[in-house]
Amino acid sequence: MEMRGQEKGGGLEQFARLFADNQQAFVRFAYSYVRDLPASEDIVMEAMTACWEGREQISWEKDGGPVPYFLASIKNRALNWLHRQQLAQEATSQLTEHSAWELSNRIATLEACNPGELFTDEIQHIIDDTLAHLPDTTRRIFLLSRYSDKPYKEIAQITGLSVKSVEFHVSKALKELRAALKDYWALLPFFCKFAALFG
Repeated sequence: MEMRGQEKGGGLEQFARLFADNQQAFVRFAYSYVRDLPASEDIVMEAMTACWEGREQISWEKDGGPVPYFLASIKNRALNWLHRQQLAQEATSQLTEHSAWELSNRIATLEACNPGELFTDEIQHIIDDTLAHLPDTTRRIFLLSRYSDKPYKEIAQITGLSVKSVEFHVSKALKELRAALKDYWALLPFFCKFAALFG
């Protein structure tokens, strides 16, 4: 790499001329390592600023003048840039591996899933929870009607209530269940186990 402008003295004029004469060479030096032109140009500008700020420590009369300082500063900044790129790539790789693992896990979970069973279990949980919050008499009458399949007249005899009262309690239970299952209502006919409760 040919460098020019290594005159004695470290004044602004000499400094600016040396940089202007060799800027493209400095950029090529940085680019040969970082392979990113905008980044190379930034690195060279940062190196120039750092060298200017530390110009009192630069000898213009020995050791190749200020050029070695420029190159050392560019080298250090290029190394820092490459280290940051390496860390970013490692982080991206880890994220990619995690995303791939998560996607694979979701696929495996979905493949092993039985939607019908999950749906049935969810509806059954809602029904059980709704019935558990009903008044004791209403819950008992509904269970006798829908789970024990007893007619209203027989339930009335068992509970000592009128048939009208039995009808009232069954209607009350059905109203609560319909409200609790509103999001599933259109699909219930496809599940015989539950459709019978509302028949």
